Amino acid sequence: MTKVIIRTGVVKGFFERARKVAQKADSGEPISRSETITFEGPQEKDVALSGGAGKGRGA
Repeated sequence: MTKVIIRTGVVKGFFERARKVAQKADSGEPISRSETITFEGPQEKDVALSGGAGKGRGA
């Protein structure tokens, strides 16, 4: 089963997480299977998760 992580964050955090995963891969450590969805702020997250993301845009 794939773990899904939903968070708010900035680009710097994305690259920090990617660097840690790359270091694990380089050292042969197992990498946990997960999907991360990151939004810039709480408002974007709320709109996307409420189902209102496509409303009013011809969707």
